[in-house]
Amino acid sequence: VMARGNILASAAFDHKSDERVEDLVDPELVLYKSDGETPKLEHLSKATIEIPVTHEMAPESKLVVFYIRPDGEVVSDHLTFRVDRCLPNKVELRWNEKVAAPGSKIGLKVKAAPKSVCGLRAVDTSVDLLRPRHQLTADQVLLALERFQIFDYQSPSQSTDNNFCLRHQPSKNEDGDSKYDFIEDSRSHALTSFDRSGLVVLSDLRVFTFPCRTVDNVFGYSERLLPLSEETAEQVDAAVTDVPIPSTLMAERKKSFSGSRDHFPETWLWSLEAVDETGELELKDLDVPDSLTEWVGSAVCSSPLAGLGLSSSQPLIASQPFFLDFTLPYSIKMGEILPLSVSIFNQKQYPLPIRVIVKESAAFEVEGEKEKSLCLEEQGKEVVIFHLDFSKLGDVNVTILARVDSCFPGACGPDTLLLVRDTIVKQIRVEPEGFPVEETKNWYLCGESEAANATHSLSLPEDVVPDSARAWVTVFGDLLGPSIQGLETLETWSMDCGVQNMNALVPNIFILQYLSSTNQLTPELKAELIHKVENGFQIELHCQHEDGSFSSFGANKESSMWMTALVIKSFGQSLPFISLNEGGWQEGVRWITGKQMESGCFPNVGRVLMPRYQGNEEGEEGSNAELSAYVLISLLESGGSVEDKVIKRTLQCLKGSPNPSTFALALITYAFVLAGETELGGTYLDELLQRATEGDGLLFWHASTDDELMTFPKYSYFRSSRAQLALLHTYLESSDAMDMEITSYGILSLLKMGRKGDTARALSAVRWLISKRNSNGGFNSPQWCWVLQATAMVLQSLVLYASHVGLGEVAMDIQLSSSGWEHAFHLTNANRLVQQMTSIASLPHHLQISSFGSGCTLIQATLRYSVFREPKKQGMRLSVEEKLGDAQECDRRNIHVCAMYSGPANASDMAMLQVSMLSVKNPKPALIKLFDYFAPELQDTQKDHFAIQPFIF
Repeated sequence: VMARGNILASAAFDHKSDERVEDLVDPELVLYKSDGETPKLEHLSKATIEIPVTHEMAPESKLVVFYIRPDGEVVSDHLTFRVDRCLPNKVELRWNEKVAAPGSKIGLKVKAAPKSVCGLRAVDTSVDLLRPRHQLTADQVLLALERFQIFDYQSPSQSTDNNFCLRHQPSKNEDGDSKYDFIEDSRSHALTSFDRSGLVVLSDLRVFTFPCRTVDNVFGYSERLLPLSEETAEQVDAAVTDVPIPSTLMAERKKSFSGSRDHFPETWLWSLEAVDETGELELKDLDVPDSLTEWVGSAVCSSPLAGLGLSSSQPLIASQPFFLDFTLPYSIKMGEILPLSVSIFNQKQYPLPIRVIVKESAAFEVEGEKEKSLCLEEQGKEVVIFHLDFSKLGDVNVTILARVDSCFPGACGPDTLLLVRDTIVKQIRVEPEGFPVEETKNWYLCGESEAANATHSLSLPEDVVPDSARAWVTVFGDLLGPSIQGLETLETWSMDCGVQNMNALVPNIFILQYLSSTNQLTPELKAELIHKVENGFQIELHCQHEDGSFSSFGANKESSMWMTALVIKSFGQSLPFISLNEGGWQEGVRWITGKQMESGCFPNVGRVLMPRYQGNEEGEEGSNAELSAYVLISLLESGGSVEDKVIKRTLQCLKGSPNPSTFALALITYAFVLAGETELGGTYLDELLQRATEGDGLLFWHASTDDELMTFPKYSYFRSSRAQLALLHTYLESSDAMDMEITSYGILSLLKMGRKGDTARALSAVRWLISKRNSNGGFNSPQWCWVLQATAMVLQSLVLYASHVGLGEVAMDIQLSSSGWEHAFHLTNANRLVQQMTSIASLPHHLQISSFGSGCTLIQATLRYSVFREPKKQGMRLSVEEKLGDAQECDRRNIHVCAMYSGPANASDMAMLQVSMLSVKNPKPALIKLFDYFAPELQDTQKDHFAIQPFIF
């Protein structure tokens, strides 16, 4: 018996019989008739072999039966049979009761093979209904084993049926026609049964023989059309060594009743437990959660001897005859009034006089009655509504009590009533009204130099929302610590296009490079980062065209030169960490180089989401120095094979760029340095340094006016209208995106050149970049596609700088102080990547920072608050109109949303509409927000409030 390439059972015996066919079978029932050429069937015998069916034979096995004739010929047959699903480890789970009250105690018993390890699971039944695939079943286990089955005609084959008969060479008959021998019935081929069951035969017996019939070549076939067998030793070796080995499947796993119900989990039990030598496990005094629902318990057990086993799902109903329920939204703004609907249920066989009470709280007030009385009919349900006015920020508990009202005014229920009650406690987050603002201040302090001390004032504006301000200080001993800590929040957009996907992908590659080069990459973090990179590239492949190019919004859109260069660069930088199809990668390189023009420049093909790469002055076919330099940089950084003539022609294109803008000069400088042209690269770098702004230990570059105009290159009217130019400057003044990108390219060029003083200049530029970091580890640059270019380029430059200067020892003490308040941090090599944080209790606050010891530290002070007045920003407009629905649907409303871009350009790349899911009596503004996808500061807010889902358009 064979299953999944293994021999599970076998038996052999000697059997002799002289029984004749006519002795066992009625001659009239014999369909086989001799044709004179084939021997007549004379003997027929049968024998019985008992083979026990085991779990290993599930779900499907093959039975091979053969016997050996006295002349050495092997006769065989086979069949496939199915086995009912069964697992070796018999597991049984049961509750000691079928129904239990919320908050009560209950027991659980599990039976399994001795010394099994069992995973116990009890979840709300809604979890299995919504996600049924998350429940492991025997069918899923056996289905996973199906792929190890040996199927008919699976390669390698030990024989070809026609080979045997082809040993008889065709002969010519008297008419000159060829005659051929062929196998009339392949079942007579003994080797077939072994072959189709996955058995390799090594024998000197006659396992390859069968009768052949000779036919005329009436169709004109020749022997060269018949397949020949490749019976070689290599096939036998392959059959032995190519047996698939299943990969190990791993999975990570991650109160007492007090009279009130406040514990409502979806997952109740999720634990590993060991079964003793008796094969039993008993858990006593388990606390039933407060949800009134059906819980579904199950167990998965594994034993080294008995193997895997699954229990059936066992329900437990949590119920009580009288209860209440209510639902809270996740959050609400302070000052809003929430209409809270409370449902009360009576499953008793008689009415109950009920009083419903809202427990008093300092965090909110109840408008109107705090208590309501009602007569609840048997098997009935009633709803009462309370209006809550929240006045305190943070997480607030709402407690509702329902009990029998002994003072109910009127007849309700029997004369004698048992005292029943139910209390529920649920939490809601109260957020400040107004518009949120975040301010951050960063310091990169090293050693005991004069620059190792700093002061900062955490002040608040006049229109701050009361109690909305909060502040904290974080400390890292590593330059990249905040970015590593905040990888999950660096990018919060969806993955609907190639640009957004690369937005999430690229930072992981740079973090991998840094941690690997500094020997700080742990196996756990490496696995997590590689998983993200691999998933990102799989998504990005959906944006690839057949010619190897990539587009920004899916494979059905136009190819983009800029996007293809970005992807090729990222592919190449990730190759040391993951396995990729280098063929597809090289196709992209060939597509780019194939587009190079005679001038050596690259054309502006497709959509460029960063208009600054489109340049200010376009040349042949829309070419420009900015895009050409970016393409060359991407090709060189990818590490791919790029022909020298492509590099030289591109450099020639860049040399021909007259009076480049600061942004273009930064790109050209880095391109020459990266290409090894240090002489010209040094000349360009000196010119770039002359345009830098330097002071207070900082060095950075501002975008020139041409750079700003380059943000909207195709709208030449900006150059003629002072009013529109002023509007453009107003729009750009709050965005440091281009400044940070220029400064990042400057750091890369300084470090690659490595001249005397360049590392010190790079440090000054690094300090300026760090000053732009936000509380999530990203960088404050709300310009077009801000995260992708600003954060990615800054991370690349910081990674190169940190790798260039090395880790160094960290042994520092950081002292924070203010009037009546002090806090200290201690930094070592062991905790350099660990975020240390302390909150600042009182605001406003004047913060003093002192550092002592050796090494460098990154300190960030964050201040968050809300203001009543919406920040005045140009760019987006939003109008919302409410219309009544049908006359028969008075409780429904239709809304019409009109989104408009009103910025300095003619169009926006992408916009997102975000709507909070709230239903309150007096909604505060800022619930409907429209903002430019790549420029979030371009937004508009309406005071209308409707419950619709966010969408992108």
